[in-house]
Amino acid sequence: MDRQVRSNNVILFNLPENENDNDLENIKNIFTDLNENIGDFKFSRLSRTKSTIHDRPRPIKIRLTEQSDVFSILRAQKILKNSTKWSNIHFSSDKTTKQRNEMANLRNTLQNRREKGEQNLIIKYVKGIPKIINTSKN
Repeated sequence: MDRQVRSNNVILFNLPENENDNDLENIKNIFTDLNENIGDFKFSRLSRTKSTIHDRPRPIKIRLTEQSDVFSILRAQKILKNSTKWSNIHFSSDKTTKQRNEMANLRNTLQNRREKGEQNLIIKYVKGIPKIINTSKN
């Protein structure tokens, strides 16, 4: 149930946070730069936990009306890497705590395997499930 609720959300990271900026205008400008015609959306800054690093801007949760908009944004976000204004920001799908923990464990496993000398390993989603796969051709 929780995953269904989150399926129309994206999380925006590293958008600078100060009193003079208007988050709504910045989000609209980012969507324009992505060349995505996004319909209605709502957003809110996420709260910090006590252990979080305070020099980073809080993430922004964006609730979209269409799930297809989520996929469009996630696919198009690489355009922002070439932007001088938005190169530091990135989007992520809204994951449950369990999904975030599983992904963190998978990244740790990947790092450990690479440190032991295994090469050409990446995390790839296979039928919607993240897995460590070998990219070398056999």
